[in-house]
Amino acid sequence: GRTFMDVLNLIFELLIGCFALVALYIHTGTLSNGARRGTLVYYTTLSNLLIGLFFVIRSFGRVFMWNGDFFCAVFLSPFSWFAATIMIFVTYLIYNFLLLPAIKKDPELYGEAGNYKTFGNISVHYLVPLLSFANWLLFANKGLAQWSYAVFWIAIPLLYAVVIFIRGEFGKNIPGSDGKYPYEFMSPDKIGWKTVWMNMGILVAAFLVLGFVVIGLGKLL
Repeated sequence: GRTFMDVLNLIFELLIGCFALVALYIHTGTLSNGARRGTLVYYTTLSNLLIGLFFVIRSFGRVFMWNGDFFCAVFLSPFSWFAATIMIFVTYLIYNFLLLPAIKKDPELYGEAGNYKTFGNISVHYLVPLLSFANWLLFANKGLAQWSYAVFWIAIPLLYAVVIFIRGEFGKNIPGSDGKYPYEFMSPDKIGWKTVWMNMGILVAAFLVLGFVVIGLGKLL
């Protein structure tokens, strides 16, 4: 049988998952047709899509007691839950500390993305990441988290960066954008490869520190 906390966690995750997908639809729906076609290259879009699907599928699997090896490894393992949580939390951190200050300085320069006070924008950059993080802190068995998780989880953002660099090297401008790369801090055509690699090195180090801090906090709790 399930405990009260298990049921509460299941309901909370299903609501977060559905909210993430709805918020993402609202957020991308406010963009022009050209911009909407290019949204899949943005980390915000992909992370909200993945966390939404992760929690919805995970919730249904728990309700109907799916116990296949693949499902358990991908959706029920402590590492998967940790990796998904940090993946979406990075969306909040990068947007709040790297992107938003630049947008606030010159909103018109960023077109429709400069309207950062919309419900969709606040949802995908703040509400979904913070709710997902709170869900892990409240309900995860944090004693199962291993220190090695902090190293392996960064494969997700690193894979994203590799795909974006390949796309930027061989693809065309992102629809609705004037460049081939989604973010200026990883745009070699604007700031040069040397600065890009320096930025990526700083981010990788910051992600590792974040992973260790979260695991440490979890163990203390």
